[in-house]
Amino acid sequence: MATDTLTLKSRRLGDDIRLEIRIRHPMESGDRADSQGQMIPAKFIQSLQVSLDGSGESLFFAHCGRDVSRNPYFALELLGIEKGTTLKVEWRDNLDDSDSRRIRVV
Repeated sequence: MATDTLTLKSRRLGDDIRLEIRIRHPMESGDRADSQGQMIPAKFIQSLQVSLDGSGESLFFAHCGRDVSRNPYFALELLGIEKGTTLKVEWRDNLDDSDSRRIRVV
């Protein structure tokens, strides 16, 4: 399990929030070679999920692929999220590495 790979920020937009997610991840496609000509193995995020902490209700789910750039950034506008709500953000990659973090909405 990876640790400290997620940076989360939220800000209020009226009754909604904007959630910004940055994931520190190499996102290797498996199509590149290193300086010695050896192929770099594929390592990429396959899924990203945002859910309500506690109930686990999914608010957003994305299937990602190997063509997403290194250290991906996502910005979501989530409708009707109340102040004080805690969201859980989690990702998993093709090698079963994962990370999760919670953020309390202001």
